[in-house]
Amino acid sequence: MSIFKTVELPCPTCATRVSFELVHSVNADRRPDLRQAVLDRSFQREQCPACGLAFRVEPEFTYIDVGRGQFITVWPLSKQGDWKAIEQQSQAMFDKSFGKGATPEARKIGDKLALRVVFGWEALNEKLIAAEHGVDDRALELVKVARCAMPTASRSARASSCAWSACAATR
Repeated sequence: MSIFKTVELPCPTCATRVSFELVHSVNADRRPDLRQAVLDRSFQREQCPACGLAFRVEPEFTYIDVGRGQFITVWPLSKQGDWKAIEQQSQAMFDKSFGKGATPEARKIGDKLALRVVFGWEALNEKLIAAEHGVDDRALELVKVARCAMPTASRSARASSCAWSACAATR
């Protein structure tokens, strides 16, 4: 089940209160429209009625798609520095729902899920797009780390080579 709570948040430009259906969890199996809204970047985006600014709330929710084997905890980008504690918190949430603290039936579902922790909307989009195209998200992360470790001058030529190798390896 997808869970939302109605809240009013101030517009970042004019401080007018804007009503949001703030997400707490998304079940993409039951609500594929929400998955599509994440992918097209319209999810959790509202327009201020006073100034017209379209803005998005920082994410903090769980995303589950049993059909695609995904259990993703989504956190604000601003919390990335606390990744270790958040990783432990996410593991505890997973364990309670689908892991060692869950019922035997739920554990059977959990055996088919990959727990991932992401920070920010773009990271969630990346996980969903990678899965849709059959790209192992762990390999993708390793390619990004390798690219970041390259000297700046050689980054563009090598990045193209690394990206091509990563794409070719998944075909």
